[in-house]
Amino acid sequence: MPNDTGAASRPQLPVQPLKLLTPDDVAALISVERVTVIRLARAGKIPSLKIGKVIRFRPSTIEAWMAEQESA
Repeated sequence: MPNDTGAASRPQLPVQPLKLLTPDDVAALISVERVTVIRLARAGKIPSLKIGKVIRFRPSTIEAWMAEQESA
């Protein structure tokens, strides 16, 4: 018998967690120091996510940002 709670069905979340990059990961990608990546993120010059006190980066967003920098 189906669940008759009346609630709309929710989309299923992906099974695998999203891999987020650390400031160290991004620093290695763009050949700068970790502190430079953190400063760029805090200044809003590089797209980032703030999760509590931690800064993380979506790989796809960083790739797009790097492509933008090439054409700038």
